[in-house]
Amino acid sequence: KTKLIKEGAGKASAELASLKARAEGQKKMRDDLKVGGKDILASEAVRGILAQTDVLVMGGDGMKDAMGLVKAAQSALNSNRGTTP
Repeated sequence: KTKLIKEGAGKASAELASLKARAEGQKKMRDDLKVGGKDILASEAVRGILAQTDVLVMGGDGMKDAMGLVKAAQSALNSNRGTTP
């Protein structure tokens, strides 16, 4: 039982360190790029989507389509908060 408790505490500690590092990285991106936090969260949401797929099909306007994903993620984040972009 003690072993499981120690393993759980170790996993929780590692997850907390990961979350803190990710937050620091996102803050640095926000500051370096001079964008809002919502923009960083939206780009992270798109990164999460892309990490779960092997293929992303876009039309002839690839970058425009990619930015559409970012805008859609922003809209989803805002709708959860009751705000608009």
